[in-house]
Amino acid sequence: MQPTVTARPADWAGTSGPILYKLTSTNYTEVGYRLEVEIWNNVAATKIADAVYYPDSGGDLVCDVSVFLKTSLVNNSDLTTSDVTYTDNNWVNYYIKYQEVWSAGSETQVNDSANDMFAVYGGLQIGSTNNLDAYVTAGTSKKFLTLMDRWRAVKNYPFTFSFINGERLTVVRKQAGSTLTTTNTTLTGTAVRRGKHKETGDADTLEIRLRDAALSADESVTMVCDIVEECNNTIVLQWKNYLGGDECFPFQINQEYTWNYSNKKAKRLTLFAEGLTLNQWEVIQGLNTIGEIYKINIVEMTTGLNRTSDKVGQSVNILNSDGTKTGVVVISQANNTQTKQIKHSAVVTIEYPELLLQ
Repeated sequence: MQPTVTARPADWAGTSGPILYKLTSTNYTEVGYRLEVEIWNNVAATKIADAVYYPDSGGDLVCDVSVFLKTSLVNNSDLTTSDVTYTDNNWVNYYIKYQEVWSAGSETQVNDSANDMFAVYGGLQIGSTNNLDAYVTAGTSKKFLTLMDRWRAVKNYPFTFSFINGERLTVVRKQAGSTLTTTNTTLTGTAVRRGKHKETGDADTLEIRLRDAALSADESVTMVCDIVEECNNTIVLQWKNYLGGDECFPFQINQEYTWNYSNKKAKRLTLFAEGLTLNQWEVIQGLNTIGEIYKINIVEMTTGLNRTSDKVGQSVNILNSDGTKTGVVVISQANNTQTKQIKHSAVVTIEYPELLLQ
């Protein structure tokens, strides 16, 4: 008989943690027994990967598909779009097919497409169940995919934020506590979305929330974004937090330039952020965390030589005022502060792409 599925992943889970299917089989004592699993993209109707799993001594199988889902996802989007919201590409709607196979026979393949799930390039921290329901289920406690309790943006520069699903995105522009304008954007379909706002007027704060289609009830918490004036040396960094959502933060007033000559020539820039809440300080420290290995693809224009290299660390972008991006690497360093302080300061050092020399 077919294996019994005893547990499936959460409807929405993060690929940084285990995404587990659990099954039990009565055929597990057969010689050469294995469970062959196919992971499928439910939207594109394409196969993501093949995997093979083996039972324990009692016939139980634990199938972790997170690594296959993660490698199918990317973490970039075009910010030059004029759309207020658009679908991110760091999530997938998936399902599995599975089949028991052994040396002398097999069972028929089972298509589990009726139990499709969703995965985001990200996840919760160790000790938490891999379930993003708090970021999905509509209600006044639903969270945006951010670690900050209050955002900060620069006038004339875009900033982005992420959320899962929603019916209406409401952005209220305020000046000195008085409402200037309210914009309601209709959302359709199931997706991880990026919201984008570029303040070019007189607003000093934004209030951002998700609402129902009738605009009669809130479907999320309300996030506040402080708008600060642009200065001559504004640098806005954008990066993915561990949830898989966008974080943006401006670094202004003071910066320090250095050059790195160790086996290459690359410009480094030390950035300073001041007047931070403790929460903002902690989130910015995520930039100083050694992260995954990712590739920077560089091909010399004159010789065609591929100088692609692996980098270890966060994949981070500088956001320009027109929405274009420059990829940089964060050079990890220690920061410290005192919790008794009302305001805090943070330091981040970034390295620009390597200069290609003759």
